Amino acid sequence: MVSSQASTSKDRLIFSMTILSRLYSRLTSPSGTAVYLGRALGEIALIVLGILIAIQVDNWNQNRQERQQEQRYIKSLLEDLRFDMTRSSQWFDRFDAKVAGLQAGKDYYFGDSTGGETPQLLLDIGMGGMGSRGQALLVTPTFRELISTGNLRYIRDDKVKAEILEYYAYKEFMEAYTGNIRTGFADYVNASRPFSPGGSLEDDERDLPIAFARFKRPEFLELINQELTFAYSVNRIMGQQIEDGQSLIALLEYYLDSF
Repeated sequence: MVSSQASTSKDRLIFSMTILSRLYSRLTSPSGTAVYLGRALGEIALIVLGILIAIQVDNWNQNRQERQQEQRYIKSLLEDLRFDMTRSSQWFDRFDAKVAGLQAGKDYYFGDSTGGETPQLLLDIGMGGMGSRGQALLVTPTFRELISTGNLRYIRDDKVKAEILEYYAYKEFMEAYTGNIRTGFADYVNASRPFSPGGSLEDDERDLPIAFARFKRPEFLELINQELTFAYSVNRIMGQQIEDGQSLIALLEYYLDSF
């Protein structure tokens, strides 16, 4: 076995030496040097050119894949933002009814109500608790994926990237801030009688005297004032959120059109 391997190695060496010897002879001959040298240089040039083309094609493919990934992220961010805008606008749809409910509670506390202690008045006051437990969190799955995976690097434009980061930073601030200024208004009212979010008048009449007695206590007025502060603060924040969101949507749509 060892002898066979040695023989094979020897044969290969002899073959290689023979080829090199012939190549040397041709290159050193007057008629063969220029021809074979030219061929050799040509082959080397073709090999180098092929390698460069392969590298360039690979770069093109890589860039194309990254641009496609960036495009997917931009489209996904736009979906999230449009949903955010719909969610945020719901606050403004309920804001007037909320403030009117709080004002109804304040009027009753000061004895300025004219309709008497009715189920309708109880319902109106209860409307002041809408959104008291905070707004539904805005959707962030695409942004969180961009941050957690480091794929924010796929967003090539620095201005677009900065606007995305600024929008979601403000969004997180808004959620934390509104969480800190929530009041116990809804809990106080709901402890007096059950409240149907659909605006039902099906209250147990036995709850009425208890509820209205609680609405004459000083702590109820304090909760109303705190809830009004909460409502106006959220109104301002949500307005800014919508303005920023619409601006970012316009920027992303413009950027997407440039692909």
